[in-house]
Amino acid sequence: HCGASEVMRATLGAMRGAGHGIGRLAAGVVMLACLPGLAHAQARAPRSAPRPVRTTPVLEIGVGAGWFTATALSSIDANLRANATTRQDYRLFSTSTEREAAPFADVRLDWWVAKRVAVGGRVAGSRPLLTSTISNDVEQVPGVAVSERLNEVLVDGGLLVRLDSLRRPHRTWPYLTGGVGLLRQMHEGATTGDNHRTLRLGGGVRHALVSGRRGALKSIGLGIEADVLLVSGELLATENRTSRAAVSGGVTFGF
Repeated sequence: HCGASEVMRATLGAMRGAGHGIGRLAAGVVMLACLPGLAHAQARAPRSAPRPVRTTPVLEIGVGAGWFTATALSSIDANLRANATTRQDYRLFSTSTEREAAPFADVRLDWWVAKRVAVGGRVAGSRPLLTSTISNDVEQVPGVAVSERLNEVLVDGGLLVRLDSLRRPHRTWPYLTGGVGLLRQMHEGATTGDNHRTLRLGGGVRHALVSGRRGALKSIGLGIEADVLLVSGELLATENRTSRAAVSGGVTFGF
């Protein structure tokens, strides 16, 4: 077989050693004789590897709904103090305020910065009842309860860490999550509200219904999550920090 350089040398030599007609004929014969070798050399040339197609999601968007538990905000006695050297309180009535349990809807976004770690944020909205009750009246008047509806919007950002060592089966994996944010509470019909700092700690489980797709949509999954939400200075609360639990579920789309 002939290489490309051998073909060139043979062709030039044939054209120099004879007239133009004979030289061209000799060059053609040389090229025909060497074509099999050239084809074999080209077949053996290394080819570049095809670019891998990404099938794991980088961005996940989730929509879901859940339930906030009730929170006892305050419990105060209205006392009449006696004019005496020792304190002798005389209770006139008691008041208590509670933010009642309520459903919520949320939207979540997770960006996977590593195989097991994602940074993200979420927005949740809820409309719980805020109920104040007057009881234990000294004149034995029946208790009275007054309620109004609050508008709550929770915005926070944080981390999600997959626990792959506990991954059973392959498409189901648990995770831990946490974040900090702001809770905005507004009275019904009000245009202004109060902002409160929040700390969220929790975990959950996700299960992939569809995974490994090659298109823009890489995966579809379901998930459930349980969290504890700590709120600083909540509306009408006598304690500096209150807590509530949240249980939620939803569907996620990976891109």
